[in-house]
Amino acid sequence: MLTMERCPACRSRLGNTPLCPRCGCDFTLAARAKTQAQNLVCRAIQAWCKDDHDMAAAHIGESLALKQGHLAKAVAVMLLGQHRPLDGNATGDSSA
Repeated sequence: MLTMERCPACRSRLGNTPLCPRCGCDFTLAARAKTQAQNLVCRAIQAWCKDDHDMAAAHIGESLALKQGHLAKAVAVMLLGQHRPLDGNATGDSSA
């Protein structure tokens, strides 16, 4: 469901339908884009859990292209941290 309270074209209050009652603007595609962005975030998290970091990055990139959501941004930051090269010294012990 679209969460806009007012139509961006005429500022009329929006009801529970994807059409503005005053000017007739159709927000169906905007609602679909929001849903698709949320689904892509879920797919990114699932791919990351399966250690498919490239697919996770692709999904989160597509999600952010549709909507700059807080969760998508947080997942993107987390994925960027996962792509840092490991030095093979996970314990922090410098003795070799």
